[in-house]
Amino acid sequence: MANAQPGRDVSQRGPAEYLDPLAPLSSQFQQLKSMLEFVFDDHEEFLQDLTDDILALPPEERFTMSHEVLREHVEDQFGSTDAFTAILPESNPAKLPAFLEQVFDTLLTDVLEGVFFHRNPQDHLALAALFQTLEYSIRRLDEVEDQEAKNRVASSMLAILSRLQHILADSPESLPAEAIWDTAYGLHYLTTEDSGPDFPNPVGTSFDEVKEHVIGFGAVIAYARLDISLSRGAELAGVSSEEFRANLDRYDIEPRFGPNSVAELYEDGIDE
Repeated sequence: MANAQPGRDVSQRGPAEYLDPLAPLSSQFQQLKSMLEFVFDDHEEFLQDLTDDILALPPEERFTMSHEVLREHVEDQFGSTDAFTAILPESNPAKLPAFLEQVFDTLLTDVLEGVFFHRNPQDHLALAALFQTLEYSIRRLDEVEDQEAKNRVASSMLAILSRLQHILADSPESLPAEAIWDTAYGLHYLTTEDSGPDFPNPVGTSFDEVKEHVIGFGAVIAYARLDISLSRGAELAGVSSEEFRANLDRYDIEPRFGPNSVAELYEDGIDE
């Protein structure tokens, strides 16, 4: 799956700037909101109403029909989507996908710092999976041509962004279970038609199973982007090294194998 591929190595950035996994959200979301100031008279009220209506939907609708909720809110605000589109050129809409991808990648990089510096960073791993899902949704919007598929991708992104907006408003001490559920739903709906591995539909699955799946995916992302060992990746995922290696293969991540002993390390050096 494309969104599990290696990115920037964040393990060499020194002491973690953000040990609280939710800390980076506020500043990045403020950037997103600042873009809306040029479009809406009261962007805070618009976002709050939109978020409430999206999160009120059951998951099977939230991840497939949220684009319709957005359309309805836009029509209420501007009279028509055409009127809304006429305003957008002032806000450089063509730059929005690249801007969002940069924001999501920054959030992912920051939250991965916590993975590197915490011994048992489950919230960081879950958020890494969530931010990677958002980043992947931007690429999927560009890849898919069918409008129905585009609507589903957009709805998945809106559903997860609404959850993050709600989390910021509540300021919880730890990542709520709803964020983990929504990450699992987002991964499922985003990968139903891509060429990578499918993610199972969370319907009928226990929360412990869903959490294990999301944390496991977060561990794969951490391994792909951090300079950590295979055994540390397995420890983060809560599985054996053999199982973790199989997970890496599932996502086309090449495992890194170092020497098995100090003696082997010196032998490798001599051979060079």
